[in-house]
Amino acid sequence: MPGKKITAGPTEARANHFFPWLVLVLCLVGASFQIWVLWFTEIPLGVSGEWVWPRVSQRLGSLLNLFPAVIAAGLLVGYLVWSTRQEQKKPRTFFWLAGLIVLGLGWVVAVQSVTPLGGGLGRGVFVMFYPRTSGYYHQARYEAHNLPRFLSEYEKSISDQSNPENYLHIGTHPPGLTTLHRVLIYECNRNKQLSSTVMKTAPESVRSALQFISQEQARSGRPLTEGESAALWLSVLITQFVSVFTVVPLYMLVSQFGSTSTARMIAGMWLLVPAMIIFLPKSDAAFPCLAMFLQLFWVKALEKNSTLWGVLTAILFVFAASLSLAFFTVGIILFLQMMYSFSRNRTGLHPTIGGIIAGVSYVGLLYYFIDVNLFTVWIQNFKNHSVFYDHNSRTYLDWLYVNLLEGSFAIGVPITICGILGAAFLVKKEYREQIWIFSGLLIWAVLWASGKNMGEAARLWIFLMPYALLAAAPVIKSLMTANGTWQRRVIPVALLTVQAIVCLLTAIQVDGFGFTQL
Repeated sequence: MPGKKITAGPTEARANHFFPWLVLVLCLVGASFQIWVLWFTEIPLGVSGEWVWPRVSQRLGSLLNLFPAVIAAGLLVGYLVWSTRQEQKKPRTFFWLAGLIVLGLGWVVAVQSVTPLGGGLGRGVFVMFYPRTSGYYHQARYEAHNLPRFLSEYEKSISDQSNPENYLHIGTHPPGLTTLHRVLIYECNRNKQLSSTVMKTAPESVRSALQFISQEQARSGRPLTEGESAALWLSVLITQFVSVFTVVPLYMLVSQFGSTSTARMIAGMWLLVPAMIIFLPKSDAAFPCLAMFLQLFWVKALEKNSTLWGVLTAILFVFAASLSLAFFTVGIILFLQMMYSFSRNRTGLHPTIGGIIAGVSYVGLLYYFIDVNLFTVWIQNFKNHSVFYDHNSRTYLDWLYVNLLEGSFAIGVPITICGILGAAFLVKKEYREQIWIFSGLLIWAVLWASGKNMGEAARLWIFLMPYALLAAAPVIKSLMTANGTWQRRVIPVALLTVQAIVCLLTAIQVDGFGFTQL
């Protein structure tokens, strides 16, 4: 069953005194390669003439400004190291996770604050407001004032495939994100106390960014109201919190088959994934949290053969799929897990049938009450997405290897190496029950080979990146249970430190929003 506990790491890894050192050396070499490519070469971060991520092109002297981020990284790594050594007198899970979330938010904010482009934390409101970088808030403000009408006419509004917006961005997404922004705008305009409280949390860089946007919009006669400014900043805060909150389902998933210490390490390592910080506060960075909760709910559904957990999974799936088509990939992963569970144990039908009924009913209720047919909207979204490459040429073979590097850099080469080694462990007999990890990697590989994401894979694949961490769990477990006491204490600390350095130096060097081109 998917929830089966594994009480021992691979025999070969435990017996091999050199395995922990091999992992560390590979991670050091991989990290050095990533930093060398990003900081000391002009190798394009993509395919020239098709899509390339711009570099910030910082000088080494700028590293002197990273002190706040270095302190935040030290606190985060120190907290993880301390907590993984408290197996016998471990803090309560709730309080430990709360501490990790607080330190994680501090780390994310610290890195964003030392990033030279976009005005520190103020970049969040720029990214969230302008159509060039996001578009959902802008659409909510200008096109969804009458939300019921907007939703009822949404399918028609995105049906013109000759409109670039419909095949480049907005038209390939369901209306969920715009709806959430419209609700925030409505609530902040209605509740002055909420708006005031939210704005009190805004630092000077955010206030300056909001003032700039308001003055610019005033030229067209629509300056930002206090409620709209608060809604914009609140959407940034929510996205950042949800992205960091991914540590919760990750911890709970790894706890299904690993020790408490391993679960803590894996959860904490999510906060050191460069792509998560580079692309905040875009909604993509929040999707891993929903993906991992879907996976967690489905593991419980299959483990217990529970209709209730199947229903909860389906409800969450419909909500997530109303935000992005990416969650249909997660749905395929969950379907494979059900097929495997049924073939092995004749379990999984109850949660599947219950989930299908709940999901169809949810979509039906949305159609009945707010006149939006998500089924036909999703079909139109897929049609729009299918014509993207008719307008944007891509070279398949070039992207085949570039996406491997881009994905590795986006996760961090040290985590990627641990994930690859962990995937090898998954084929061993004692790990075969962890089909819910292997299926995620398998579908990710199919997505890569299909060429569906030839450009921006670092952002588009964020929702799948926790599967790399889950795959790395057997390796992390073996490092933390190595024969030598010195190895058990030093190598996990070194791995965390190396990944933190890679994360920081990648996050401040890669421009995820094209600010360098403005």
